[in-house]
Amino acid sequence: MGKILEIKIDNFSKEMTDSVRNENHNGFAFAYNFDIPEPSRLVARRSFTAITASNEQIYRFLYTKFKSGATVVYRLYGMGKSVSTADPILYQRELTAAGWTAVTGGEFATGDIEPRVFFYYKNYVYLFQAVNGTTSAVLSRFGDLTGTPSKTEDAVVTDFSGSDIGVVTNVAQPVHHPADDIAYFFMDNKVHKLNNTAWTANALTLPDNLKIVGAAPYGDFLAILCSPIESGTTESFLYLWDRDSSLTTISAKINLGVGDAYHIGSDDNGVFIAMIRKSIADLGEYNTKLVIKYYRGFLIEKEFSSASAAGYFKDILLNGASANQYLNSIMVGSGFYFPATLSTSKDSVKYDVIFKAKMVNGEVILSANTNYPSIAAGQSLNGIFELTGYFFVSYGSTPLTAYNAISSVFSSAAMESMIYSVGDPSNKKDLIGVTVFTEPLIAGASYTLKYRKNAETSWTTIFTESTDDSVSHSSVNIESTGAILGQFKQIQFRVESEGGANITGFSFKVDILSTKPY
Repeated sequence: MGKILEIKIDNFSKEMTDSVRNENHNGFAFAYNFDIPEPSRLVARRSFTAITASNEQIYRFLYTKFKSGATVVYRLYGMGKSVSTADPILYQRELTAAGWTAVTGGEFATGDIEPRVFFYYKNYVYLFQAVNGTTSAVLSRFGDLTGTPSKTEDAVVTDFSGSDIGVVTNVAQPVHHPADDIAYFFMDNKVHKLNNTAWTANALTLPDNLKIVGAAPYGDFLAILCSPIESGTTESFLYLWDRDSSLTTISAKINLGVGDAYHIGSDDNGVFIAMIRKSIADLGEYNTKLVIKYYRGFLIEKEFSSASAAGYFKDILLNGASANQYLNSIMVGSGFYFPATLSTSKDSVKYDVIFKAKMVNGEVILSANTNYPSIAAGQSLNGIFELTGYFFVSYGSTPLTAYNAISSVFSSAAMESMIYSVGDPSNKKDLIGVTVFTEPLIAGASYTLKYRKNAETSWTTIFTESTDDSVSHSSVNIESTGAILGQFKQIQFRVESEGGANITGFSFKVDILSTKPY
C-alpha cells in the first residue's frame, strides 16, 4: 500500500478554466445548464419549451410597447421572414400565448431580411433589408404610437436626410445612448445618428479596412467594436467616441490584437468583448482561441484554446454554424451573454451554448450558462433575448423559437471536472472510492457520476443516485457490474444532473503507488 489521499472539491468559484490540469483551481473544465449562485452550489436550470410555430422563421426578439386599438400594450415581438420571399414580417406574442401572430401591417416587401438588426427607438421598430453589398440597402421602420402603427419602407433615410443609404455589406445592432437620447446606426465602417426624427449621415467614419460589428454605451462614450473586413489582415479595435469628435480627434483607440471580434456589451464599470483569435488558414488551426476581453481603462483578458490538439475545446463558432445564421449578445445585470457552438477535444458531442462572462475580483470568469440540445448538426442558435430572468432563443437554419419561462421541467445539466494527476502524473494510483454531495434530492431528481482515465475518450458510469432526500452517495466499484474502479495516472470526472439535482461537491480517495524506476 502506498500513500492514501482524499481529494475534495466543493468550491466552484472560478468556473471554467483553460488550465484543466491545474489541480489547485477552484472550478471545472466545462459545465452547462448549471447556475452558480454561490461558490459551493451547481444549481440546475429550467429547461426550454418550444413556442408553437407556424413557419414564422423568427431570428430576433424585442419586448416593447405598441398601440392595440386605443390601448398601449407591451408585447414580445419577433422579426421573422417570409417563407416564399425571405422578406421581413413582424410577429407578436402575448407572454401567456402558445404561439406567434403576425402584426397587422407589419409585412415588408422591398428586400431580403437582415437578421443582425432589430431595434426599438422612440415608438418605432427599425430593421434593414437588402444588406448584400450589391444593391442599395433599405432601412425600414414600423410603429408610431401617436396613431395607428404602420410601416415605412425604402424612404426612411430619405425622409430624414434627403439621400439614399447606398450599398451596404455589414450592419450591426444600433445603440440608444442614455447620455444624449440619440440612436446610433452602424453600416460598414460608418456611424450615423438619429436624434428623434433628425438623421445625421456619416457622423463618424472609421478606417475602411474595418467593419463595425457592435457598440455599447460606456459612460459618456460610445464604445465601438471593429473587426477586419478580411480575417487575419489586421487587428481588431475598440474605439471610444465622445459622440461628437472626428476620427482624428477620437477619444481612444484600443488595439485588441489579431483576431476577429464578434460581440460587445457593457456594465457600469467596463466593456466586454468576445473574439476568435486564429492563425492564417494556410498555417493550420492549432492557434485558434476564444478570447474574452474586458476594458476598464486597461484590458483584462481570458483565453480558451479551441482548436484540434490545442486545448480542451475545439470548433468554437461565434458567428453561427452556417452563413445565414447571425448571433447576438446581451447584457443581463453584470453578465455578458453570447451564443456559441462547440465540442470538446476528446469527444464529438456538439453543444449549442449561451456563454456567460462576468468580472469577479478583477478576473474574467466564463461559464456555459445554457445548452440547448435540440439543434441539428450544422445548425446553431441565432438570436437570444432575456426578459425578467427568462431566456428566449431562436435556433436552426429555418428558425424556430423556444423559452424557459414557466417550465416545471429541469434541464439535463453536466459538469466535467479538472483533470487530476494527484501531484505526480508519472505514478499510478488505485481509485479506492468516490462520493458526490448534493442538496436533498427532490422527487424525480437524479444524478450520475462518470469517469475517464488517462487517454480514454469515452466516459464510464460509476453510479446513479435517485433516492428522495439523499444528500450524498459513495461507491467503491462500478455499481452496475461490481467491477473495481481500477488504476490511473490521470483522471477526470463528469457529474450529470436530471430533474433538478443540485450538486454541492464531490470527492475521491486514491492509493498512490510508486512506479518510478528510481
